[in-house]
Amino acid sequence: MRFAGIDLAGSPRNPTGVAVVETLGDRVVALLTDRVYSDGEIIDFLAEHSPRLVLVDAPLTWTEEGFREEERKLAALGYRPLSLKIPSMHRLMERGVLLASMVKCQETYAPALRDLISLDFSVYNEDERDALLCALTAFLAFRKRVINAGKVILPRTKYCLRDGVLEEC
Repeated sequence: MRFAGIDLAGSPRNPTGVAVVETLGDRVVALLTDRVYSDGEIIDFLAEHSPRLVLVDAPLTWTEEGFREEERKLAALGYRPLSLKIPSMHRLMERGVLLASMVKCQETYAPALRDLISLDFSVYNEDERDALLCALTAFLAFRKRVINAGKVILPRTKYCLRDGVLEEC
């Protein structure tokens, strides 16, 4: 089964990290990361890999306010999400809402994932690392090992990926 993650950039001029993990039971048997730019490239990547679930590090619902329920819940968990009134975050929200209108996906929050998932290897760049963390969280969501902060999906505890096994650590 395949699961995908996207570390969405606020502009197609900047790289968006994309990742897919393939699993067999509880094991991650393959993974692929890349960087793409346009919405079309994101759609093509997902179409090529046919993931069961897609998680995106970006706001996927619209608000005129600076903070949605999701940002308030993340703050209550000890994170510091940025206001969606900041121009770069507003652009990211606009692109996220557009992506969610084209692809069935759900939202996650990469800064929390960096705290909650440990990898036993390094990934070439931050965009691909965050996309991989999103894909691994999609796998955890499928296995019902997550919590929801509003519509934001997060691992329910700390996990480590070691030798292809994503387990509590």
